[in-house]
Amino acid sequence: MTYPKYLLVLPMLLFVCSLKSQTVFTITDGSTTGIDIPIDNYYNYSYSEQLYLQSEINTSGDIVSLEFEYNGNEAFTDDIKIYMGHTTKSSFSSTSDWITSSGMTLVYDGSISVTASAGWVSIILDNAFNYNNTDNLVVAVDENTATYHSSSSHFYSLGTGNGTSRSNIYSSDVINPNPTSPPSGYVQNYVPSLKLGINTGPSLGASTNQLNDFNYCDGIGPSSAQTFTVSGTQLTDDVTLSCGSNYEISLDGVSYSSSLLVAKDNAGTASSTVYVRLLAGLNPGSFNDQIDITSTGMPLVSVLLDGFVVPTTAYVSNAGNDFTGDGSQGNPFATLDYALNIVQSANCGPSSVYLMAGAYSPNEILISSDNVMIQGDVYGNTILDGIDNLNRCFKITGTNVLLSDLTIQNYGLDYSTCSTAGACGGGAVEIGDGSSSMIATFDKVVFKNNINDGSSGDGGAVYVNYAADVIFSKCTFAQNAVGDPSSSGSNTSNNGGAVYIEGESEFNNCVFYRNISKGYGSAVYVDGLNAEADFYHCTATNNNARGNYGALAVRSGFISVYNSVIYGNLFSTNSMGNDFYERSGLLNVSYCIYSDDYFNRSSISNSQIIDPVFNNIASDDYSLQAGSPAIDAGLNAYATTEDINGLGRPQGAGVDMGAYEFST
Repeated sequence: MTYPKYLLVLPMLLFVCSLKSQTVFTITDGSTTGIDIPIDNYYNYSYSEQLYLQSEINTSGDIVSLEFEYNGNEAFTDDIKIYMGHTTKSSFSSTSDWITSSGMTLVYDGSISVTASAGWVSIILDNAFNYNNTDNLVVAVDENTATYHSSSSHFYSLGTGNGTSRSNIYSSDVINPNPTSPPSGYVQNYVPSLKLGINTGPSLGASTNQLNDFNYCDGIGPSSAQTFTVSGTQLTDDVTLSCGSNYEISLDGVSYSSSLLVAKDNAGTASSTVYVRLLAGLNPGSFNDQIDITSTGMPLVSVLLDGFVVPTTAYVSNAGNDFTGDGSQGNPFATLDYALNIVQSANCGPSSVYLMAGAYSPNEILISSDNVMIQGDVYGNTILDGIDNLNRCFKITGTNVLLSDLTIQNYGLDYSTCSTAGACGGGAVEIGDGSSSMIATFDKVVFKNNINDGSSGDGGAVYVNYAADVIFSKCTFAQNAVGDPSSSGSNTSNNGGAVYIEGESEFNNCVFYRNISKGYGSAVYVDGLNAEADFYHCTATNNNARGNYGALAVRSGFISVYNSVIYGNLFSTNSMGNDFYERSGLLNVSYCIYSDDYFNRSSISNSQIIDPVFNNIASDDYSLQAGSPAIDAGLNAYATTEDINGLGRPQGAGVDMGAYEFST
């Protein structure tokens, strides 16, 4: 994960080495083609090693560049890695006689680009190789692009004579060889034409110009250490390293400080591994700095550093900024997906994203980590708006996930965004992966105007997969739909106007109104092995199951309803319909008010068919008027401690039925 970086204005200095006198030496220059070294262009993959003799190089110093000569047959770009090493070997004795990359240094990891013109192709190395001019030099080229080129595209080679095999190459269309243990290749009495750029004067350099991702979770610093190598030749003074105030460096990985000294030897050579880490105790945010490497008479060499202290609570605001923000309340991020990506990728344990008041439009957000909380501002002030009903808001697979104080509206699926039957569950939120046990909680969340019209789509707002266990507390489900709500008629491929349940769910103090299902369950549909939904103090009214298949419907599984008002639900063109519909599962209703039902074999007890006397149906105010038969009519054994508005229960002689507790 790359965390936010402030704009770097530090000079991008040459890190490989500081050059005093660089000379390009022609080591070998041949005119033979068709030998297929150092790259076999006619195959997808190749790995080669070639030996150059000390007598051919005869110059010590830092090798900073190399050139191969190409015949210009065609233009192409391939990904390659180049390794160099010292060796006493002067020839390969067999096709399996490799030096391998483990005995060499990676000096280049990038691409080689050639044009349709013959000539030398120059490569500036990432890391200089300090050649000692005593041993021979091995150069290995690992080509990794899964494509081949013309059989007439070649690099020039020079014959070595006397049957001396100084190149070994393996190539394949199928196997990308591992340079640490390549398969048997084929040896050649040739070496590629080669030029080397060698710095013959004093040098000072580092093995990299930038180290990234010094990250840790708030309160758990310092970061893990990373290393690089500092080296110098023909120096007149020792090497000094210093870093900014937020980082520390070490030569042994144990004792850290803000500055170090690497001593040169009598020949002016200095070399050491340097350990770097981000300091402990920093506040959440980005930390970009550099290590300055100096020695008398040598130009400055710098290694850039970036790190991030991940907040356990990331704040998001419409006035925030994902690039310069650090996730604090005073410097928040701008988008939910960015903030959530940070807290999930950091693996910091329990973490939360706090959405300040405002409207946001995230879509297809995956919550895959455990113990994540997304919290809005004061109830009703934080809106997640899908705008066009064409995308889900959330897919939740992590466990112990909490969403609270949010309005989730205008999300959905249709045939253009979800055309695979069985994969179109939940217009706004899909919970679980269908196999792994997980828990999620929704507290004071409003689901409004979410529509699932995907292929065989179920759950206008929410789909609860098998093995998921979900609690909905003080939630409102309003004007959600499964199936196209503008078309008439029923369709039993689209079920659960607000929620479809294959797992287990509990609804406490929830309200369902004006939801539509073309199939079963205009509010909630339960269908699955051991699927279960329990309702405590809920209100469901004015929901429309077009085929008269009930507001709460069960096919396979269990529904239990306690201390609730499930009344005045509709079908077709707003005719009075069934409040409950039991196909083959079990449905138990106790201490409830309802208006009509369709039961096969379940029970209703201590309940009555009577008008609950809502305050103002036209304004969707389903609280109770004085004198409502729902007041004091619930059973304390099934009671919740508060109603949907946080009012304590009971306010009178007993608890009230439905989501709202009456209070004078």
